[in-house]
Amino acid sequence: MAFRGMSRRDATTDAPRGTRIVVLGTPEHEGRIAGRAFELLDATPAFVLEGLPHSVEARPMPDVLLVTREWSRGIRVTVARARRRGIPVVYLMDGVIEWSYIWNNQSFIRSEGTVLQPLLASHLCTVGRHQARILGGLGLSDRVHVVGIPRLDDLDRQRVIDPSKSPMVLVTTARTPAHNVEQKTAVRRALRDLKAWFDAHPFVQAVWRVAPEMAAELNLTADASEGIATALKHANALISFTSTTLLEGMAMGVPTIQIDYRAVPQYVQTAWEIRSPEHLDNVLQSALHPAPERLAHQDWCLADELEAGDASARLADVIRDAMGQRSVPAAPPSSAAASHGRLDYRQVHSQLSAFAVSPMSVLQYELDATASLLDFAMPTLVRLREEVDRLTAHVRKLEGELANRRAEVDAARKTLDARTAQHERTIEAARAELDAHGARHQQAMEAARNELNARAAEHARALDGAHAELAASTAEHARAMALLRAEFDSRAAEHTQVMDAARLELEARTAEHLRACAEWNDAKRSMDDARRQFTQRVYVNRLRPVLNAVRRAKVKRVTVYGAGHVGRAMIAACRAEGIVVVRVVDGNSALWGQTIDGIPVMSVDACVADRSPAVVLASFQYSGAMRKTLRAALGARKARVFSPARWAI
Repeated sequence: MAFRGMSRRDATTDAPRGTRIVVLGTPEHEGRIAGRAFELLDATPAFVLEGLPHSVEARPMPDVLLVTREWSRGIRVTVARARRRGIPVVYLMDGVIEWSYIWNNQSFIRSEGTVLQPLLASHLCTVGRHQARILGGLGLSDRVHVVGIPRLDDLDRQRVIDPSKSPMVLVTTARTPAHNVEQKTAVRRALRDLKAWFDAHPFVQAVWRVAPEMAAELNLTADASEGIATALKHANALISFTSTTLLEGMAMGVPTIQIDYRAVPQYVQTAWEIRSPEHLDNVLQSALHPAPERLAHQDWCLADELEAGDASARLADVIRDAMGQRSVPAAPPSSAAASHGRLDYRQVHSQLSAFAVSPMSVLQYELDATASLLDFAMPTLVRLREEVDRLTAHVRKLEGELANRRAEVDAARKTLDARTAQHERTIEAARAELDAHGARHQQAMEAARNELNARAAEHARALDGAHAELAASTAEHARAMALLRAEFDSRAAEHTQVMDAARLELEARTAEHLRACAEWNDAKRSMDDARRQFTQRVYVNRLRPVLNAVRRAKVKRVTVYGAGHVGRAMIAACRAEGIVVVRVVDGNSALWGQTIDGIPVMSVDACVADRSPAVVLASFQYSGAMRKTLRAALGARKARVFSPARWAI
């Protein structure tokens, strides 16, 4: 499906001097929506708000009529009159469309029809290609121009995020958050769930830009201290119901989330969506820490929803095209030739006269809107009728006076008839002179037409030459690309061979290194075993006098004081002599609860459990300190203590 207006013409082409553009609206609203289009056309538009149906009947007639909506009664009648007089009408859409706005908006189900159906304007400017495809499916593709949003041309897309502050999420709704009860219920529920989520996550700051009635109902603090664009500069993420704010957020690079709990198609696509309460946590965490691939998908969605580039220049081009295609109004299409797209509105809204099968449906549509206007004007007509009755009485009073002057009027009429005859003769002479001037003008127009045809033929020949030159350049570029591709394949193969050889060498060296490491580990284990055996033999020989003293004292159960290397040697020597080691005590609390060769390690206080304990001090350097610690633990109780320095006390 192809749409007009997707590519710009030469931007240096200006509108004809003295172009008269009539805009139905105000400079503050419609003037801002049009962006720089009027400046590019070098035209000063006339903004008309009052007396709308008569704005297209002024002299001279407008060259083009610009509207930003068609659904109000007065604008509908004005657009219909303009089309009948051959005046092109450009309908500039300034925002996105939404499912309920098109299909479930009861405020638009009126006798004069629904929004965009039927469409009376000759040119429809959409904000993006996705919107153009949707409206094309309604049978409007022959009038659609993809323009964009001119007022966003000068949008400052620079953002300022302070990483030291809590992340800020901007939550917005449209000015009209719902078009029916079902949608209003879904919006209220979604806002309530969002408020609960932010209450549960106080480290995330929420800025609410919602409709006042919703804010009051849900006890939300709506922040309208700055514009949407300013708020987006500092936002880490944006949550919005279907509105143009979605496009502004994506255009500024803000991770944008569309929220809608209803099971309806989405006419705006975003990279993040919340369709139920279960989506809140995962989607918000993903948007606050966006992945590069999700941001890339958002850019793709934006490119389809909002046409990039100079929208004001594209709107100026559409206005130029509309003025260039101006002609007499076409007759209403027959029912056999009418295009309704894949969807026939006559089946959806059969109760409306605007969608009747009759080829006079558009005329009936205008008559219905005119009747509605008359209903609004009826009180004024009643007051005027009373004024007419009063004036009629006054006229009757004056009839007597008029009768007296009738004779004078008859005399004056005769004089007027004579002068009228003379005036008619003068007009006849002027008409003959005007016919002569018209013939000369026709000849001049014919000559200008011939010159224009000659220039058009010359331009066509130049264009053919440019096409041939472009084809030759394309062929040369293809040959160069083939050579570069062959060279790249050769170098890639060579690089692959070098990498394979390096990989084999690395694998061989790795295997050799692993073998060397295994041999070194084996040697280290052997050295450690030999060192332990040697140390134990040395300790056993040095502890032999202590063991002899224990054996002479006929002690069979002992407590070893010290869990170090000397203590382990003492345990092994005691077992070799048949002496039972009951426990091991140590001053290091980190060793308490562990075991040495199956013997538990305890604190020194454990010696108190024996009535007359026998303690072997397993240390050559700290035996004196151990005796002091042991005496402090035993108090007045006696104990037999054996040590390398002193055998018994």
